[in-house]
Amino acid sequence: MQTLFEPKIRLKKDSLGNLILQATTPTPNSCYVAGETEILPPLPPFNPDPAGDAVSPLPGPRVLGVKLLIEETDSDICLPFIRPVHHCVKLSPPSHTTDIQVTVVRNGETLKEKIFALNSFDEVPEEPNPIIDIEDFRAWLNTMPSGQTTLHVQGNVTLPDPGYQVRLVQAENAKQCDTLVLHLNVKRLDGFFPAVVTTRSVEYEQIGDDLEQFNQVKIMLAGDRSIHLKVHRVISDPPNPDQPPVSVCRPKSEDDIEEFTAFLDLMPGDDPTLRVEGMVQVPHPGHTLSLMCVVPEENAEPSNTLVLELQQTSLDGFFPSVISLCPVKYVTSGAILRCFRPEKVKILRSEQEPIEIPIQIVH
Repeated sequence: MQTLFEPKIRLKKDSLGNLILQATTPTPNSCYVAGETEILPPLPPFNPDPAGDAVSPLPGPRVLGVKLLIEETDSDICLPFIRPVHHCVKLSPPSHTTDIQVTVVRNGETLKEKIFALNSFDEVPEEPNPIIDIEDFRAWLNTMPSGQTTLHVQGNVTLPDPGYQVRLVQAENAKQCDTLVLHLNVKRLDGFFPAVVTTRSVEYEQIGDDLEQFNQVKIMLAGDRSIHLKVHRVISDPPNPDQPPVSVCRPKSEDDIEEFTAFLDLMPGDDPTLRVEGMVQVPHPGHTLSLMCVVPEENAEPSNTLVLELQQTSLDGFFPSVISLCPVKYVTSGAILRCFRPEKVKILRSEQEPIEIPIQIVH
């Protein structure tokens, strides 16, 4: 395991034959950043003769010097977490270069110095398959009549630490009869990562009119392994055009939250209009939501709160078990809102705590 301010330096060639220098240095807080890279060209291969009649070759190695700077920014807030500082430099050394000398410097102090012979590179061993587990993979085809046909593939991949990037990409021979072939690519990121088992979600989405030919999805894994998924058909729009359109739900991300807003529009010349909008979390996208006004009892005391009840209906058909956010809206208008001007909205939800939100006035 790397310790703080211990650079890990590597010289390699990429797939195009370019010479790439990489350095990763763990630092203790967020105020350290990668500074400028200084390159010192090597001495010329020959030493001119003072008489000007001939030249003589210079003895010893001809070194290309690369200085990598780590700087500490002038900030009042430095968050205390291990931050890897990355340097990645593409080198084009002159043909007479024999060695590359790399120096990592922080605040004038040399942290590490390493010399690479130009004709030798660090051999990067092939890492074993890092995938610990694969679960909850599903594939479905959204054939919504009012939109384009869309194929979705989603799943979760468990890895030994957070230092991996996971992607689903099409294979070179992606179409095999009624099967779409994808590759699950796992890439190791440069840097310092804690040894904490991490689960990453991975998604693939493709839009096209020719997707209905696919009944299966095959996902290729490392070691010639694969998983096979049946493609389920989903219709998000109601079949009856006379019905109101169904709100389109979307998969919930880590940063998404349930949130409601309420506005009372008192624009002169028009009847007042109350709008209540929000997003509601549901266990899968096959839901329709609506807000219905709860009429107060006849003998109830006057209140400045408008009470709405959230009603939820599950659509028929197959829907992937993906936690989703569904939009919901309530709109009412009329002169009665000039007499009864509510100050807040209370939303009743089955088996959950009600939500209370203030009403903002718009003139």
